[in-house]
Order: sequence, then structure tokens, then C-alpha cells
Amino acid sequence: YMQGQHLRNYCERSAAGLNFSRQIIASCEVAGRCDIAAMDHAVNTYLRRHDTFRSWFRQTGDGEFIRHALTGPDGRAI
Repeated sequence: YMQGQHLRNYCERSAAGLNFSRQIIASCEVAGRCDIAAMDHAVNTYLRRHDTFRSWFRQTGDGEFIRHALTGPDGRAI
């Protein structure tokens, strides 16, 4: 899976003393005035949709990763 490969690349480069970006971000400029409420809604919807923002990984001894995710009081993923 893509996250596993990204994590392996990060670990390999870090062990070699190299830098590695952990996040890929694109940006652009759009003419006009920002609608703060619409942007707030868009960003929060994106963050809620992608559970990667509410999880972390632990590396196993064999180079694989175990994913952990936050859960709500009911034990379900949030």
C-alpha cells in the first residue's frame, strides 16, 4: 500500500542521514476574496474524510508497519 511504501522510504532515508518530506502539499493563488466559511467547511470535510490525520504507525521488526487510529468513546473510528 502507498502509505507503507512512503513510511519505508522515510525510514531508509532517515537512517542514511538524508532528509525526506513526510507530506506532499500543493498550493496556488486564486484571484478574489476568500470565503472563510466555505474554506473552513472544505478543509474540515477533507480532514474528517481522511482518517490518516487521526492515525499513527508503529514499525515492526520486519520492516512492516502497524496502523493505529483514534477512536471515539464508543470504540468506533472517529
